[in-house]
Amino acid sequence: MQTADAVRLREEHGKRAENIQKLLNDITVWYQVDADKEAEVKVRAFMELAESLRTGEYSIVMVGEFSAGKSTLLNAMMGERLLPSFKTETTATVNFLRHVERSKQEEKGCVFYTDGSTKILESTELDIVQRYISTRGDDVANKVAHLDLYLDSEYLRDNVTLVDSPGLNGVAEGHKDITQEQILKSHACIFVFSSDHPGSKSDFEFLSDLKSNVSTILFVLNKIDEIKADEDETAETVVRVIKDNFQKVFPNDECPEIWPLAALPALAARSSVPTEYRGAQEFNEEEKKVMLENSRIQEFEARLMEFLTKGEKTKRQWLEPVNRVFEVGNRSKANLEREIRLLQQAEDTGEIELSITVVQEAIRGLEVEMQRCYTEVSKNVKSGLRDVTEALDADINRYTEQLLRRIDSFDSLDDMNEYIRSMETKFNTYVHNILTKYDDTLRERVIEQVYTSYHAVAERIEEELNGIEGGLIGTIELRSKEYVFNAGLAAMEQQEDELKQQLERFRQREEDASKSALVAQSEMRQKSKLEEKIRYLEAQKSEISGRIMPSITQTTERRTRDKDFKDLGILGGLGSLLFGKKQISYEVAVTEDTAYKIESAKREQALQEVKNNMENISGQINNRAESNLMLSDDALTRAQAALERTEQEYLRLVQDNREKLHSKYGNQIRRACREQRELLDDTTAQVISEVKKILRSQEKQYSGVVTSVIMANLTQALEEERRKQELLRAQLHTSETERDERVAVLGNRLEELDAILTHAALLQTELECLHIR
Repeated sequence: MQTADAVRLREEHGKRAENIQKLLNDITVWYQVDADKEAEVKVRAFMELAESLRTGEYSIVMVGEFSAGKSTLLNAMMGERLLPSFKTETTATVNFLRHVERSKQEEKGCVFYTDGSTKILESTELDIVQRYISTRGDDVANKVAHLDLYLDSEYLRDNVTLVDSPGLNGVAEGHKDITQEQILKSHACIFVFSSDHPGSKSDFEFLSDLKSNVSTILFVLNKIDEIKADEDETAETVVRVIKDNFQKVFPNDECPEIWPLAALPALAARSSVPTEYRGAQEFNEEEKKVMLENSRIQEFEARLMEFLTKGEKTKRQWLEPVNRVFEVGNRSKANLEREIRLLQQAEDTGEIELSITVVQEAIRGLEVEMQRCYTEVSKNVKSGLRDVTEALDADINRYTEQLLRRIDSFDSLDDMNEYIRSMETKFNTYVHNILTKYDDTLRERVIEQVYTSYHAVAERIEEELNGIEGGLIGTIELRSKEYVFNAGLAAMEQQEDELKQQLERFRQREEDASKSALVAQSEMRQKSKLEEKIRYLEAQKSEISGRIMPSITQTTERRTRDKDFKDLGILGGLGSLLFGKKQISYEVAVTEDTAYKIESAKREQALQEVKNNMENISGQINNRAESNLMLSDDALTRAQAALERTEQEYLRLVQDNREKLHSKYGNQIRRACREQRELLDDTTAQVISEVKKILRSQEKQYSGVVTSVIMANLTQALEEERRKQELLRAQLHTSETERDERVAVLGNRLEELDAILTHAALLQTELECLHIR
């Protein structure tokens, strides 16, 4: 059963895909009949949507006004700065970010030129990529069709393509057309608001046009880190303002979710190369973690990933091409019906003449605006230049005053010369940096001044201003001289050197004496310990001598022995032989002193050991004479006294020399400080004068650039109105037969389009009801 269901689902899937392909083919053929440029754009868009349906590609285009931070957001999502993302290097082409698995030759990128040729990129490093996509490149908008970059990103899996486009309010050659055509080709959009002008009138004008072409739009509020908290603004309050304006402009639409984030700090936290953020480029891991959390980009990324992975994308991949056919086709239908109606009512010449009058009024309004442009632009440019001049003047004078306050404090020639040398480098570096800074600020101020009145051409004006050669790079530098006063200094330095040498010798003596004293003190401590041992041995000797000895005892012992008959003479001896020996008994006095003798021997031995130890220790004591300590102490005292006297003498000499030098050269030092102050003042005045001169020359140049851009835009609009006028006049003189023929042709076209739109409506209903997991 499961196999049968799977087969059925595959067949249904294939049938739907065929129906959508047929719809796209029909609308493409219908538009190919028209030969105008607008129809050609639609043909390319529908052909690409058909190709995407065949390959399974799903494209999401990033759109928004100039400098809203579209490229920075894409860079932050990729984790590296791949695309140019600063005001001075805007996007000039459409750039496709595709998954690395889609590269054909494992290349990092590929440049597609307008002449049909290609160029393989072996690296995605910024300095290489921006040559082919930035407005700073060599005529990029005319030479490069688009750029593909192949990256390893989760957002690009499953044939998802993220598209970077030029700003919607850019009027550089082809920029607006490039972006609008890409919108027609894409399945979804990420619309980027900017917190510095959130939900502006032009934002909603673009959004109104966008909504008529694309039904899947994710909304982002970028640069929330630039919201001024001291003005009681938060990301949430700005989002609320945008939503309120959205409901006013689109009262029948559901208010969308808007994701607030800050792309630049997220990029700085993720990038493996230093990325400047708020004046810093290096951040530790803890700082990066905080920056990433505060950026809130992860909340938006989670929503985007949910959209890409949980069924919404698959459904939209089918539905969006059908919606595109329905929306674009219905606008063409309305145009056909309007043209038919005008042709059918053309016999009422009064209506056509009224339309001609309206167009003529528009032409006169544009002509008046062109006349007003010169005065308005000159006024705005002067205001911007004046702001920059005043701020630059204040900054340089403030820094100069800091240097001057330090100069006035010197009373030492060496200190002053050292400061002068460092001051020269610091001043010249500061001037170079501040001029570079204000060179950029100058362009920004001019843009700010003209932004309100000429918002639509802001990008083109900035591009032209960035192309101006030169800038606020001054040629004036501070060149100080070093002051040298030698008279009498040699003798003073010789005296000081001699005393320094003498001080060194006495310090050495004092050090040696200190060491000797330490050795003697150690000897005396050892002597004291030995004397303490002698006293202990004396006590031990007394204790041994006073020990109680065992007593000696006297006893009487009875003993027996044989009676010696020899003592009886011959008869006694004969009797002894005949009768044997006889026993006699007697008493003997016995002395018991064995214990005494043993104990006495032990005592003598112990006393001898004590005596030997005492003699040994006494010898050690005799070797440590007290005279050594006395001599060491005396030498140390003398050395310390000599060192103290010499140090005092050296300090007196230095002080005397300082007083003599100050007395002798005080006026010269003060004069040198005064000269340095005057030199710094003069150099500062020259720098400011040179800058003002450059600014005066740039005033005409800037006014000319801004005026030319605005006039080109007004001229284009004027030509369009004149073209309308000519068409209306031609219509006024068209014969009735020609009108009827034209109505018949348009009627046939309208019937063909109605059939296509009916097919689109049926597919819409089917796909809207489709449930995809």
